[in-house]
Amino acid sequence: MKPKTPSKTDSTQKAAQTTQNQPDPEPSGVFEVDLFPPDVESVHHPYAEQFKEILEEVAQTYDCRLLHFEVHKGTARFSFDSDRLNAEIVRMLKRDPDR
Repeated sequence: MKPKTPSKTDSTQKAAQTTQNQPDPEPSGVFEVDLFPPDVESVHHPYAEQFKEILEEVAQTYDCRLLHFEVHKGTARFSFDSDRLNAEIVRMLKRDPDR
């Protein structure tokens, strides 16, 4: 008896199921920027909330999502799911004369 060869439909259905079970894509990089005074310890601090709003607006402009945002001792950590936006942020940080 010859083993059954999976049909193209079987393979397509299996690929779709595998994709559905996968978590959201990992960010291609996380930015860490000393941005606030050290007493800014939470994403609920007004400075952090304002910065998060800006990041969400930028994400919308680049048609992507803000995947991660946290603040600890004045340092903001954030990431997007857009390699194009990440590359633009790296370019901007490299141009910053204070860095």
